[in-house]
Amino acid sequence: MANKIERILFWFKDGDVPLHELTPKYFGLATLLKNLINLRYTGKKIKFVNLKFSSRRTFELYPVIPENHVHSGRDSGGRLTVYGVINFHDFNTLNEDEKTRFLWEEAHRVLSICAKSTKNDSLLEANDFAYRRGIETNFNTDYQLMEREIVLDKILYENSKIWNYCSVCFTSNIFIPKQD
Repeated sequence: MANKIERILFWFKDGDVPLHELTPKYFGLATLLKNLINLRYTGKKIKFVNLKFSSRRTFELYPVIPENHVHSGRDSGGRLTVYGVINFHDFNTLNEDEKTRFLWEEAHRVLSICAKSTKNDSLLEANDFAYRRGIETNFNTDYQLMEREIVLDKILYENSKIWNYCSVCFTSNIFIPKQD
């Protein structure tokens, strides 16, 4: 089954300063969220979901975008953006497990706001499922295996792609000639 949501990313900004180092650090968690949501989501295809976590100072500097604002619509090209609030001073005092749990809860909260705002009941239900399942699995962002048959130079192969969704993401392709 094709993904109904192609990508979810977490973005971070403190005041006027983008915190670029946090997006790749929590890429695995965002990907886990997307994968779990896609297990239940049956709504309209969404190309990107951007969860932008910013400090209150950011909202003071850019008052045109209110806290918890949802941007979507025809002009968004299948994209959803939600602007959540985070207190980086408090966030930085947490250990890594606490930061993961905190971001998981915040992502659930802002995606719930987004689902309600866009009247997307399927996203709301899938988000609740993903929230519970992520906690049950202790946010296990480990491995996902995808297999697919492909033809290269008129030879049928089985392609296995292994993804490891952790703080350092890698992909590995293995091509094996298909046996009849």
